[in-house]
Amino acid sequence: MAGVAPSVPTYGVVADASGPSAVELRVRALLNSGRAAEAVTYAYVTAEADVRRAYGLTLPAEWTHREFVVRYLRPDMGPLPRLMERLHALYEPVRYGTPDPIRAEELLEVVRRIYAEASVRRAHDAAAPEPRPRSEPSAGRAAAPGGAP
Repeated sequence: MAGVAPSVPTYGVVADASGPSAVELRVRALLNSGRAAEAVTYAYVTAEADVRRAYGLTLPAEWTHREFVVRYLRPDMGPLPRLMERLHALYEPVRYGTPDPIRAEELLEVVRRIYAEASVRRAHDAAAPEPRPRSEPSAGRAAAPGGAP
């Protein structure tokens, strides 16, 4: 539309947040059920996808989670670069099979602060299905040879 400024993500605390985000609730439930590594993985993968959506980031196929934190997050994103770096520090040992004891309160605090950012919360609320870790196979059946179901 002519004369309409493109939507620009803004950062700042969500003024009308009526409680914990859906992500925080899911992370808390996973922690409470003893699935701490899954809670960390879900928190990181979901937050990364929501930050990418919120800021329109398109990443090369060969990117790594570390590169995302170091190269793709910018100072104009407010506190998100620092928060995502903290979340990545919790996630990386879980991802590579050398987890330190999960610091549940730190994880919940970081998730709470990430989803207090208006642009990230809106991106999550507007998103369709939950993101899966890249190592997880996609849902659905593969087509048989020749295109038959």
